[in-house]
Amino acid sequence: MIFLFDIIFQSGEFYGDSGFSWTEIIPDVAGNLIGGFIGAGSAIWLYYRSVKKDKEKEIERQFAFEKDKLKYLNLLVTNSIKLIDYLIKGLDEFCQSVSQDSITFPILTSHSLHDLERIVNRINQEEHYHAYLNQIKDNRIGKIFGTVDYFYDSYKLLYGSLEKRQVYDYEQKKRFADTVTNIAKITSKGLYLLKKSNQQDTEIFKQLNTVLLAYDQELKVNYSNLIMFQETLIKPILVIYLKFRYENLPFDFDEIGDKANEANKMLSPIRLNNLNALESVKSYSDDFKENLKKLHDFSKPLNDYLA
Repeated sequence: MIFLFDIIFQSGEFYGDSGFSWTEIIPDVAGNLIGGFIGAGSAIWLYYRSVKKDKEKEIERQFAFEKDKLKYLNLLVTNSIKLIDYLIKGLDEFCQSVSQDSITFPILTSHSLHDLERIVNRINQEEHYHAYLNQIKDNRIGKIFGTVDYFYDSYKLLYGSLEKRQVYDYEQKKRFADTVTNIAKITSKGLYLLKKSNQQDTEIFKQLNTVLLAYDQELKVNYSNLIMFQETLIKPILVIYLKFRYENLPFDFDEIGDKANEANKMLSPIRLNNLNALESVKSYSDDFKENLKKLHDFSKPLNDYLA
């Protein structure tokens, strides 16, 4: 009888009719399979190793990029602190000037707020915020932004207010100066009419002439001093007016007296405007000093991290 597989077991080996031996090919097959597995495993390992290295490099690049952002932010904050300190000194000088002379409005100097403006409006605060948290693990970055915003907005608001006060000061002083010039002019005309009426030897002529000569002499060397205008011309004319206003004169002394009285009142609102500016600037200066200390504290972790 012929079986499907005519296999004869001899000496521990299997043979078919053709003399084919399984024991001869099993080692080759196993070797090829193992080699394939090793090769595939090596390829997978190399792939994942490459991916891991790429990821590590990307993390390093991201870390370096974030650190560069923080370096730039620290530069802006450092420059802003220097600028704010400079602004405060300017505000204190303004206050000192008005305290010594409440009539003269100090010259306003416009200061560039570029570094403050870059922090407030130009850099991406959200990106810098996350970079800060990733590397420093501190929440003061928000306070830095908030304090810088305060300085930027407050100084612009203060400067705008001072500009308006400066315009008011200029307009009132021009009005005062025009009035004083007019008073001198019509007083001079009054002297001319007195002289024309042969009254140059009268007491009123002598007193008015003395006042005008003193005013003209002072004007040559101190033409912008409003107090000089008041002390040298306005007040003396008011004294003379009260003394001679009922005299029969060839000119309208009431016109001179009314204008002198008007001019004498003009310095009060000018002085009040300057004193109000002083009070406002002093308040801002004190507040700036307090918040500058806070900004120093808020920026310390960032500065220490990058030192």
